Amino acid sequence: MSTFLNDLKYAFRQLHKNPGFAVVVILILALGIGINATAFTVVNAVLFRPLPVKDPQQLCSLSIHTQEQVYDGTFTYPDLEFFQDNADVFEGVLTFKSMSLSWQWQPNQTRKILAEWVSRDYFNILGVKTSLGRSFNLEEQSVPNAYPVVVLSHAFWSSEFDSSPDILGTDIIISSKNYTIVGVAEPGFEGMRPSRSPDLWLPMMMMVQVSGGALTRDTNYEVIGRLRREVSRRNAETQLTALLPELDKNSNNFSGKRGQGRVVLTRCGHGSLAGKDRGAAWVGSLVFLAVTGMVLLIACANMANLLLARAMARRREIATRLALGAGRFDLIRQLLCESLVLALAGGCVGLWLTHGAVQLFMSMRPGGVKLPQAIGLDTRVVVFTVCLSLLTTLIFGLIPALQGTRVAISQALKENQGMLSSDTKRFGVRNILIAAQITLCVVLLMMAGLLLRNLQQTMNIDFGFDDKHTLLVQLPESLFKERDVDPYSIHERVMDQIQALPDVEGASLVGQIQLSGGSLETTVSLPGTENGQKAITYYVGPDYFNTMRIGVKQGREFSLHDRKGQKNVVIINETLARLLWPNENPIGQIVGSNEKTFEVCGIVANSKYHDVRETPQPAAYYCSLQTGWAQVLIVRSKGQPVLLRRVLEEKIHALDPSVARSQARTYTQQIRGVLIAERFASLFITLIGAGGLLLASVGLYGVVSYMGRLRTPEIGMRVALGAQKIDIIRLVVRQAVRIVLVGLSVGMCLAVPFALFLSKLTPFELSVFDPATFVIVTSVLLMTAALACLIPALRAAKIDPMEALRYE
Repeated sequence: MSTFLNDLKYAFRQLHKNPGFAVVVILILALGIGINATAFTVVNAVLFRPLPVKDPQQLCSLSIHTQEQVYDGTFTYPDLEFFQDNADVFEGVLTFKSMSLSWQWQPNQTRKILAEWVSRDYFNILGVKTSLGRSFNLEEQSVPNAYPVVVLSHAFWSSEFDSSPDILGTDIIISSKNYTIVGVAEPGFEGMRPSRSPDLWLPMMMMVQVSGGALTRDTNYEVIGRLRREVSRRNAETQLTALLPELDKNSNNFSGKRGQGRVVLTRCGHGSLAGKDRGAAWVGSLVFLAVTGMVLLIACANMANLLLARAMARRREIATRLALGAGRFDLIRQLLCESLVLALAGGCVGLWLTHGAVQLFMSMRPGGVKLPQAIGLDTRVVVFTVCLSLLTTLIFGLIPALQGTRVAISQALKENQGMLSSDTKRFGVRNILIAAQITLCVVLLMMAGLLLRNLQQTMNIDFGFDDKHTLLVQLPESLFKERDVDPYSIHERVMDQIQALPDVEGASLVGQIQLSGGSLETTVSLPGTENGQKAITYYVGPDYFNTMRIGVKQGREFSLHDRKGQKNVVIINETLARLLWPNENPIGQIVGSNEKTFEVCGIVANSKYHDVRETPQPAAYYCSLQTGWAQVLIVRSKGQPVLLRRVLEEKIHALDPSVARSQARTYTQQIRGVLIAERFASLFITLIGAGGLLLASVGLYGVVSYMGRLRTPEIGMRVALGAQKIDIIRLVVRQAVRIVLVGLSVGMCLAVPFALFLSKLTPFELSVFDPATFVIVTSVLLMTAALACLIPALRAAKIDPMEALRYE
């Protein structure tokens, strides 16, 4: 230990003698380590950080796997009650449902908040306590529509009520109804999905008051159970699977299909995502860390170059110490200790930068990216940063230490102190390090370029409908509170307000919109057949296809005559028509779906539904006037949509002034939201690539400067013999050009398989052989390299031959 402490003291003395060198190395490492620590902070929050609940490792999300599909987050409320009553492997079972509601924060002024409806014993099962008041009692969570009470989140209480302890027992108005505040959750608890942090919690029994019977009708509940300690997950899955036939015995939503499946339990007490989102996050995190890791490698190569230059400048000192009997191992240990001090200092500065970088990262992310609201440093991040610093020392500090102590003692002692050795072997190591930096930089820039090209091409895909000049706006939820509400009356009331506007070319009400990131799916079957054809399902109103510019190939679209009490009708797309009636005319044919029969009244062109890259999918459109599900208004404007936006918002708000004003958005904005992954990846890798290019340019500048300094006598001789400035510039730049071309060539070769791998690993369809991207990346790199070489080359051209030859 005393030896190590002495080495540390020696390292600090040496670095104190050359503070400029130490500061440069620390800043370079801080940038590389800080970027990686930031990336790990985000990944840690998304995947690894335990939720602030009791024993998070015991929480499991339940899904049912059949041969046909996976039922994940598609349970009904009666399913939840079944598991609560029969699943003995759990200490408790819960569910929750997020919903945007209106909060009247001042008289006649409302705004949107995110509420979470929670099932019986939600807080008790999670072990979450309140910092003020209490959570819901059993009666409040068991009697439908009887106890309008609310628990506030700690953040909402602090920001909106100034942390006042006097709010208990007071009422707040949510969606035009009074709710009594009974408690405030403890700090840090953001629900089971911190990526959608709720402002407050409501008993699920009160959902009927807002959504009109949706409690038993919906099929999109996630079931989460707290596993008993004495029960293994595998045994629990076996016991739960045995319950499936009974679960589906009285279910009308799944036709008994789940009874043939098996239960799978997935740990869900860590991170902020679940289900498919969590699986996609794993892939994204690997790519995320790999990309930031490249920047760290560039930074470390820069550090190694600087340390190697410093070691070569200290050749006489090292040779003298070796001649006096010092062991090479002792010198290597001391040089590594210097690297350790630099790396740990860089890690500390990088950790300090991480806090601000995380906030910048969160502010720059496109809206809709699912990340926790509060991302910060914790023990995992600190340990990761320290380990990264130690790894940096071991790998990239060792190379300069080995090279610097491999000296010929007699030759080094004879060298003039004013002149650096021209050891080509050591200089070759520096060239390799610079070429490696450029290679990594090319890979990053190629990925950024290909992603940007992919995004541009994706936006130009034919969606099968016209999203231009189209606005979307959500109708007030209060219109749908009544269980027996007549959809025709709602349609008539809304259209009376909208169609009278002079700038409106067309309008329709829909249940959900295409390319919204998700949709329903139903089975459409022919009479007398058991197995039907699965089809993407939409509930749309009259004039939908005209408004969206979706071509009607045969038959007609829905009209005001297609309402409740009339014959049920359905419109199908060309793909579904070919699958069901390859050799017949589908118009007038009868199909079954959801235990009802429908007559096909029209066939429309194929379009995009889930994903802009998807192949033609079967789809069925049902009339919303018959189903009662149409909560989104689509309006086609004659001119620019922005001119109609404010008027449209006012008209919709006038339907119920007591709720928060709905914000209209264009359909183009909606589609951009679906492409969040591509947009976010393009932005992120472009910024990282720019950072890598900056670091590589700094390294190239250092090598060219060092090369010019090394060849000072030669340059002085050439100038004395009549060489012009342009000849000297060409001489200095030529060596740098070789390094750049090697790095560029290797980088281009590596970029192709890396792009193919990224294309297979992610949903991005990258065209790896894109000439425009290759040309742009090559041009940017060569221009940047030219600038990095120009300053040292001009400096070399101004060398005074008398000064240069003074040492010869």
